[in-house]
Amino acid sequence: MNLRLTALSALVGISLAAFALPSNACFTVIVGKKVSSTGEILVGHNEDNEMRIITSQYWVDPAMHEDGELIEFEPAAAKIPQVKKTLGFWWSQTLAPTGYSFSDGFVNEKGVVVVSNNCNQTIEKGEKINEGGIGYGIRRLIAERAVSARDGVNLAIDLVKKYGYFQEGRTYTIADANEAWQLVLLRGSRYVARKVQDDEIAFLANAINITNIDLKDTANVIASPDLIENAIKKGTYKPKDPKNFSDFNLRKAYQLDERTSADWTKERVRVLLNYLTGKDFKDEHAFPMSMKLKNKVSAEQVRQMISGHSKHEVRDSGWYHQGMNDICNIGTYDSVVYVLRPNPLFTLAWRTNGRPSQQFSYPQYPLAGAAIGQNFMDPKTATTAQFHATPE
Repeated sequence: MNLRLTALSALVGISLAAFALPSNACFTVIVGKKVSSTGEILVGHNEDNEMRIITSQYWVDPAMHEDGELIEFEPAAAKIPQVKKTLGFWWSQTLAPTGYSFSDGFVNEKGVVVVSNNCNQTIEKGEKINEGGIGYGIRRLIAERAVSARDGVNLAIDLVKKYGYFQEGRTYTIADANEAWQLVLLRGSRYVARKVQDDEIAFLANAINITNIDLKDTANVIASPDLIENAIKKGTYKPKDPKNFSDFNLRKAYQLDERTSADWTKERVRVLLNYLTGKDFKDEHAFPMSMKLKNKVSAEQVRQMISGHSKHEVRDSGWYHQGMNDICNIGTYDSVVYVLRPNPLFTLAWRTNGRPSQQFSYPQYPLAGAAIGQNFMDPKTATTAQFHATPE
């Protein structure tokens, strides 16, 4: 029996290895309070990645720290001064042989949730970073320090201003019971944050989903002062009126078309739009990335959304999930719908350790800590192992 299982595992491994998987090809849905059936912000997220990984969950206790203590994440990244006191947080770790900077999920004791989507292939490629820049530290430090979603956004912006972001582009979803923000960080020190409105549903695969924004609306938009000037200088934005920038579109100005038009990016958004409207959207350049709905949305419906499959996917490999064009796809190894409640203790996560279309979701209260058997290391060892994993 063991020999048969070993042979089957090898066969599955070889079959999966035959497909090239874009790293961190995730999908996120955010539901505002007025659109939610229970009046609570909902965040649905699929984490997609390569296969050779281990996932564990931890509760990290609040802690006091010594003066002068420095935090080291990626070996080549900046060493960041620690604060005196850090918050307690629940941590879903993606452990890979070489370490992953952008796949872990967090919920802290204040009820702040952070997940992210790879939005690489932008016009920001050679921008300077300081002391190695920052990557993994964005999400981890939000978990350790942010007392609200807005505080988390400000914290991330301060970090990229000081150190610079070392990836080309990524969108972070930072949410609590009161509000949800989408924060686009670009290589170097440029950023754009947009608050998801209470009466809308927002969504994204792996291209920037923020389009036209009013930079004067400081209550709902936070952006680098030179954002438009930089795009004009690089030739990716030409305003119709030199004195009026109302036609500025972040996605068009900063995301390369090869990412916006990639099959595995546009098709997943197309699946979601079809679910929401019943219509078939074909022009990815005209895709809305948020919309207002007449009907309210439940956590179960968000789960259905992130379990979605493409009607246009060719399935000829013998495996139903064979590529990345489904929202729930070959690379989906972790799926969750967060229900963000006023009392952080009752923050609820409907989690699937695998593809949500094939497995059930179980209820989990992150602030209750990790269940027995969800990990094999203590949090301190796991933190060290994040970028220094050993074979055993």
